[in-house]
Amino acid sequence: MTISYDKLAVGTILDMAMYEGIGTLAHDVARPPAVALDHTMTLTGAPTWVQYPITNLTILSFNPANPDFMELAIAQSTDLDFQAQAFSLVAWIYVDDLSADRYIMERGLLNTDGWFWYVDQNGALRFVTNQGAANQVTFSGNGEITTGRWWMVGVTRLGAAVALYKNGNLLAVTAAAHVNPTASARKFHIGIDDTEAANQWDGYIWRPLILNWQLTSLNMWKIWELGRNWVMI
Repeated sequence: MTISYDKLAVGTILDMAMYEGIGTLAHDVARPPAVALDHTMTLTGAPTWVQYPITNLTILSFNPANPDFMELAIAQSTDLDFQAQAFSLVAWIYVDDLSADRYIMERGLLNTDGWFWYVDQNGALRFVTNQGAANQVTFSGNGEITTGRWWMVGVTRLGAAVALYKNGNLLAVTAAAHVNPTASARKFHIGIDDTEAANQWDGYIWRPLILNWQLTSLNMWKIWELGRNWVMI
């Protein structure tokens, strides 16, 4: 039986719960396979399923040398354009190395189309929207993300405004006025950039979420409170 909650209309577009613990597919529990855009993602390279101690949680470990990443076909990710729509992104991340930029999620290309979200080499969170020869970037201060521990990170966008979150708290940011991104005819990736050869993740990712509305600061805090006892042990 497929476990999902699409019919509840809660505004969650993607929820990669990572219940599988085995195999090369990860199923979106917010979208049952019967819907038109089934977000079943393919594990490419050799990301490793890891059973987390005590809680029996299963998470994915990404080795940048392979590289390891998750991908969703272009035809199955058209609802992730978010050109003029409010949206929110959430993920639990653990970085082993920051000698390169580390992409969390992306469906776009710099100065071309779409959007992407990553941790840069200085430990700053960055969110980018793109249109032709232009881009807008909202970013946190350096050192917000460090190696060797779990972080819950989030992005919200409403109109021109983007906000960044860490562990349920709103971060001080250098904010851009975000123009609607150009529609992207690209795959959706977790853990790598559009080339599938650079900016690959190094470490763990758990429970990536995408919602088609702007989470409030209280919403982000509640997600942090619900999840932190699973990984922060």
